[in-house]
Amino acid sequence: GAAGAARPVTGILNGMNRRYVSVWLKHWAAERRRADGARLAGPLALVHAVSGGVRIGAVDAEAARDGIAPGMTLADARALLPAVRTAAADPDGDAKALAGLTDWCGRYTPFTASDGLDGIVLDITGCAHLFGGEDRILDDLTRRLRRMELSVRVAAADTPGAAWAWARFGRGSLVPEGKTKDWLADLPVTALRLSSETDVRLREFGLARIGDLYRMPRAPLAQRCGLQVLNRLDQILGHAAE
Repeated sequence: GAAGAARPVTGILNGMNRRYVSVWLKHWAAERRRADGARLAGPLALVHAVSGGVRIGAVDAEAARDGIAPGMTLADARALLPAVRTAAADPDGDAKALAGLTDWCGRYTPFTASDGLDGIVLDITGCAHLFGGEDRILDDLTRRLRRMELSVRVAAADTPGAAWAWARFGRGSLVPEGKTKDWLADLPVTALRLSSETDVRLREFGLARIGDLYRMPRAPLAQRCGLQVLNRLDQILGHAAE
């Protein structure tokens, strides 16, 4: 499968319920750089120059456990953790490497695509039985990626958006077919992949969970918070194509 080749469809096709896997590589940029050699042994932070100084752009799991976070100044990070190692951020290299890993995921399905800066989406419709079921695919995928020393969470669901949300904000693993609405109800609205402005506006109206949106009339919700909310909600529930 080539990056960008995922089918832009959801729901039922030819009588078959579609199923998708989302792979979240939480510390992708920093952890893929650790493979460059022992000199980058963690805790590792990737840095980039900004107006007025140098800031942290990405961290590996070890640096994150020690309190280093993207957005910190390098000076603050070193004050908190003098042992932190640094390397220059390389977004082009990150994207190229992610595309390569996306191709590698073609072992599970011919339909794969990079998803943002730290994710991969796989259309596994009709493929799961070849591996003994969806749970076997998720277990094998997780095991192989962890052998590459990558922090990873995976989830399968009826739509790409639902799988994305469950991998990052749920418990990972499987959202059963037809259960998206119920299983995602308690997730924060951030899991809808909204802009920061829309996310803040929803919370200002007391709409903190996805389930809160189910009870809202659509027209007033769109008027107050924008059409993006309805579009993203429809996407995760399979009423609109990705």
